[in-house]
Amino acid sequence: AEKDVAWDTSLLLLLPLRLGIQKIDSTKYGSTLAKLLSFPQSVGMLGGTPRHALWFYGADAVDLGNEQDCGGWYGLDPHTVQMAPRGTQTLIETGNSSDDPKYQWDAQITETYLQSLHLSANASHFNHDRAIPLSGLDTSCALGFYLKDYSDFCQFTSLLDALANDHCRPNQLPEIITVAEKTPNYEDGVTSAMKDMVDNDDDGLDDFSVGNEEAKAEEETDDEDDFVLI
Repeated sequence: AEKDVAWDTSLLLLLPLRLGIQKIDSTKYGSTLAKLLSFPQSVGMLGGTPRHALWFYGADAVDLGNEQDCGGWYGLDPHTVQMAPRGTQTLIETGNSSDDPKYQWDAQITETYLQSLHLSANASHFNHDRAIPLSGLDTSCALGFYLKDYSDFCQFTSLLDALANDHCRPNQLPEIITVAEKTPNYEDGVTSAMKDMVDNDDDGLDDFSVGNEEAKAEEETDDEDDFVLI
């Protein structure tokens, strides 16, 4: 978008992640994920265990000195309608004769409320009543962030920079989320051998494409001897 175009709407940002092949390395990703969940723009993380999806709203504080598991994760079943928290209404603008007054609702997310969600007897899919270790979750997940406006986005990127500078880089941990001002040039990271392979490929097909498999099958068919029925 051009710089002179005003940002006049909000944004729900969902970031799909794959953190490993068989299991999540909690010492590698745990502390950074927990800090990302503490951002004011965070709306949680989608993930879970095999055949059991969960929405995670919080994680235990972690200590990099602990070489075992980095904290536990608290999740609710997204298939179950949860009891809404209590809220308070605050007048933020009185308005005038032509405009109605504007109010702001603030949800009261207390420890008692969160504990009550895990003890619901009416749930068709049970919520976990205790924290789940990150290493026990599936490696496919998605982080969610709600950005109210452009200033909220700027604060979000500032928090990401601070997380990278103060936590990830000093501890040699992956940053997980990075923000760039323009689309990266992915060719810069391609090795010369890969470039040569792409440039010398006359038919434009790689060894893993469906078209290449079909071409190989045709070649094998052409090489077969013709049989004559006597």
